[in-house]
Amino acid sequence: MLRHPWCGLGQLAIGYGEWYASHAELVPDDFDITLLVPSSWEGRFGDRVNYLGYRDIYRWMPWTMPRFDVWHSIHQLSPFGPYGNSTRRILTIHDVNFMYEKPKVKAKKYLRRLQRECDKSEEICFISNYSRDDTLRYINLGGRESHVIYSGAAD
Repeated sequence: MLRHPWCGLGQLAIGYGEWYASHAELVPDDFDITLLVPSSWEGRFGDRVNYLGYRDIYRWMPWTMPRFDVWHSIHQLSPFGPYGNSTRRILTIHDVNFMYEKPKVKAKKYLRRLQRECDKSEEICFISNYSRDDTLRYINLGGRESHVIYSGAAD
């Protein structure tokens, strides 16, 4: 969402990048952080992280994306994700507002997609207790670990 730096998700993505830039010394030397960013954002978060420039092909042919050990999707309906089952996934869910805002057919489509994303993820993060409770009305986490991590929190 860095293509839209002034929207909420753009600000969230910037926050993640800035956190990695300011806490780079905490990342062990044998652990590589790679940020998926538009080409114009490469290098903006320092040289202790790696950059993967956004390419449309990653959306449509995910098997062309490099392999990762862990993938964190910072939005529940991100068009990007790792290919295959060997990558451990962390998913952040912001809301299920589509259930209230979209026509029923489209809401069901989004809900199926979100359930698939949850089924592929090992851990689920929510941005608030309300978000978690509302999501659990529609989504089955299947016993997966979940956490509430408030958006915009400094620590």
